[in-house]
Amino acid sequence: MFPAFIFFSLCICGERFVAYFITPYIFGTVRLTSLFYGYNSIVSFLAAITLFQSFRGLTIESKKTTRLISFVAPLTFAVYLIHEQDLFRPVLWDILNPDATATKYYMVGHVLLCAISIFIICC
Repeated sequence: MFPAFIFFSLCICGERFVAYFITPYIFGTVRLTSLFYGYNSIVSFLAAITLFQSFRGLTIESKKTTRLISFVAPLTFAVYLIHEQDLFRPVLWDILNPDATATKYYMVGHVLLCAISIFIICC
């Protein structure tokens, strides 16, 4: 199932490439930005299902890894719940503003640092 997840993820990336780099030359403006990209996109849904199915059959032999996952899992759920609070969401997006670095060379580092910081602060 993991190759299917890679396929759907590449579809999403390909759509973003077409939307931002090809459509301006064809239409004169950016179009098709939400065809495959978004929480309610069928491709995102299929990617999520295939990723879930990939991990569903995974067997972890190491007790240390199992303990680590058992420790981190409820913390991750807590971070998700905090992100979904209507009062806290604007604070995250206005202060950290990950969209501002979307075209910068340090975007990946910034997003990773923000994610780790949020996880540590929320836990």
